[in-house]
Amino acid sequence: MDVESKPVAEKISVIIPQFGRSVLTLRCVETLLEHHAATLQVIVVDDGSSKEELLSLQRRQLANTEIVRVSSNRGVTHAWIRGAELATGKHLIFLNNDVTTSGPWCQQLIAPLLAGQCVISGPKFRHEKRTPRHLQRLIANEAILEGWCLAISRVSFNDFGGFDERFRLYFSDTDFQLRIVESRQSSDSLHQVRGLPVSHHPHRTTSQLTDRSIQWRQDRDAFEKKWFQTRESIAHADSASL
Repeated sequence: MDVESKPVAEKISVIIPQFGRSVLTLRCVETLLEHHAATLQVIVVDDGSSKEELLSLQRRQLANTEIVRVSSNRGVTHAWIRGAELATGKHLIFLNNDVTTSGPWCQQLIAPLLAGQCVISGPKFRHEKRTPRHLQRLIANEAILEGWCLAISRVSFNDFGGFDERFRLYFSDTDFQLRIVESRQSSDSLHQVRGLPVSHHPHRTTSQLTDRSIQWRQDRDAFEKKWFQTRESIAHADSASL
């Protein structure tokens, strides 16, 4: 008698950066693992936290979880990149540590990737006020994905160059999505997956950073220089030559 085989779940690597908020990270990882199978690889990248914060994670001995130490605080973008280098899953999910899970959702998030509907997916769109002119026709309502939870295949992440480390804390997710849209010249690069049982608790991670306003301005200035002083000039020159 033939036995119907069940589809094998794709292995997913979830990359979670943390800096000094191990209580948030533990809650994030524990609720995630509670609702997902053992095939999930969780990589927590500690971005130069104190020894006490790091030990509080290591003592918990979380299943299927690797804790990676970065010796000095280099920012969330570096932590994402470091996690991606260590990932073994075919798909990557970049997840903030101020997120909690109330049901299974990882396979749902990567479903549009597997179906070839997009390059990158996430639970929620947001309005990007500063969309480069040459990309506005490709981004409906200037909507891009919020950066607290993003999924992409490991191959695509590498093919599109990953995150740009010149953005230390802010704008690296925006920059990455814009580069994907620009490269593909396609409006179906980004995809929102609605109704996932995952909750974001904004600013709980960055609220402790005394220099966050300064860092935001520095990253914003780098973003403006890259997309509005360099790329738009190139795009205008290209269109003028046609």
